[in-house]
Amino acid sequence: MVWRHPRTDRQVRLPPATVAYIVAILTLKSKIAAHLAESAPKEKTVVIDAFAGVGGNAIALARSGRWEQVFAIEKDPKTMKCAKHNAKVYDVEKKIVWITGDCFDVINRRFSGKSNVVIFASPPWGGELHLNGYVMNCADEDRDGVQQRRRV
Repeated sequence: MVWRHPRTDRQVRLPPATVAYIVAILTLKSKIAAHLAESAPKEKTVVIDAFAGVGGNAIALARSGRWEQVFAIEKDPKTMKCAKHNAKVYDVEKKIVWITGDCFDVINRRFSGKSNVVIFASPPWGGELHLNGYVMNCADEDRDGVQQRRRV
């Protein structure tokens, strides 16, 4: 699905389940990026968006100017394609290193032992499963803290 950016009139690509989310994306993501920039110690110069999705947080982090390097990890190649396109719309595609893969594997392999890294993790909240009556609830966590989906 394509959404037209109100200020630039450029097209932003989004999976259908994400369309309702776009209304607040610009303001919310910018506020999150500003808060992270203010709260992270100055010696932290690299930020990783562990669940990049369509790129909203990674784009806001790159636009903040606070980070020397922004990494965005997304395991779904189609979603990654949308994220890269969206970063181009916001003129930050060259400020983000895009990695397609499992964030846990990538972080362990590439960033283990690095002391200048902040990991930003905003995992998917439900998407299409949420629309189909599935909910995620903290009370449903298993003993390892993993949330279990259940049908309502």
